[in-house]
Amino acid sequence: MNPRDWTMERKIGASTFAIALAAIAVLSVFLIISEQATMRASQVRFTQTLVGMIANNAAASLLYRDEAVAEQILAGAAAEASTQVAALYTEDGKLYAWYPAALARSALPANASGLPTGLQQDWLDVHAPVMLQGRKVGTAYLRTNLLELRRSFHVYLWTVAAVAFVTILLLALLARAIQRWISLPIRSLSATAQRIAAQRDYTLRADKLSGDEVGSLVDSFNAMVQEIESAHEAIQRHASRLESEVAERTANLAAMVNELESFSYSISHDMRGPLRAIVGYGELLTERISPEDGESRQYLDRLVRASRRMDSLIIDILNYSRIAKGEMQVEPVDLDTLTDDVINEYPQFAGANFTIARPLGSVLGHKAALGQVLSNLLGNAIKFMPADRQPAVKVWSERIGQERRIWVEDNGIGIEPDDLARLFRIFQRVGDQSRFAGTGVGLSIVKKAVEKMGGRVGAESVVQQGSKFWFILPVPAD
Repeated sequence: MNPRDWTMERKIGASTFAIALAAIAVLSVFLIISEQATMRASQVRFTQTLVGMIANNAAASLLYRDEAVAEQILAGAAAEASTQVAALYTEDGKLYAWYPAALARSALPANASGLPTGLQQDWLDVHAPVMLQGRKVGTAYLRTNLLELRRSFHVYLWTVAAVAFVTILLLALLARAIQRWISLPIRSLSATAQRIAAQRDYTLRADKLSGDEVGSLVDSFNAMVQEIESAHEAIQRHASRLESEVAERTANLAAMVNELESFSYSISHDMRGPLRAIVGYGELLTERISPEDGESRQYLDRLVRASRRMDSLIIDILNYSRIAKGEMQVEPVDLDTLTDDVINEYPQFAGANFTIARPLGSVLGHKAALGQVLSNLLGNAIKFMPADRQPAVKVWSERIGQERRIWVEDNGIGIEPDDLARLFRIFQRVGDQSRFAGTGVGLSIVKKAVEKMGGRVGAESVVQQGSKFWFILPVPAD
């Protein structure tokens, strides 16, 4: 886990422990280095003192060349456990006496001028002049080993390590106690925030466990939750009021829909009856008027055509209302069979040249509504045709993933680019309205029906070359 994602308690504990560990490490290294230097300096001082005692006691034996006394003096100095070699040199620098006596003479420097001095890897070499009444009569040499010094230093190392280990354990326990003490208010605040977020219960409040900055944060948090609770209650009250208003308006809307349905029924029966009567009486009057009275015949013809157009408009509006209001249960529909039924059902399709690119396949749709869509598209393809051109209509389909696009292409007058954007709006008519009858509802019925079946529609056109209408519907599951 990334350290940035650690809990606050863990971060505080790790930080405290790391700082303490670094401090102990620095202090331990300082003590070890300091103790090593102190031990070495102490060893040097002790050895220098010892060789000085040898020099003071050996002056007479060197002056009178008393080797027995000289050997006794060296043996006395050798009583110190750390002494490895002790020797005396004459005034002219020649080796005079040494200890231990079993040591070969060749193992020692033959002349005092070649005596080593200082700390070596395993021993310490020190020499001092032997003075008598202000005159140098010889040289005292002493070599001590450093084994005891190392042993003492190792004991000190282990002591420091043990103390450091115990201190680290104590600091770890202390850090854990401190981290809990510091992080407890923060953990309590975090737990309360998580409960509020999970339960959406804005009545919960965080406990204030301290009077420091975290305590101030808890106060601010509780105040914020209080504001959220008040706002939530206001929203709930507003939502309840809105629900009541929506229910009331829905009821009013349902009543209005019922009234509109009744009005539609009245239009379909009460209004179409007089229109049919107007058409009938107009046709009778046309038959009875003298052929020479052309003006009257013209007026009656206009009356009949206007009445028929009004009747068609009423029928289209009722069809649009029925499709827009009704629920459509979709099912697999075979387009080949449906297209044949539509072409054979309407007599106005008899003189047209239809090309069906079979198989058209199947789609998920409402059979009656889909028949209305095809009849409207095929009817428009035949109707909007120049007078000198024979209608030629092509129908084909293409599979696009889990959908199928059905095309209806004609060789008619085409549609202006500016008219394509409003083509599927209700009561929008395009083209020469004096030549082509219509109500402007047919394509709106197509669009509404296809959308109710879960599809979409569109059109492409080139003026004077023809138009291509398409609609897309889902295909049945394989």
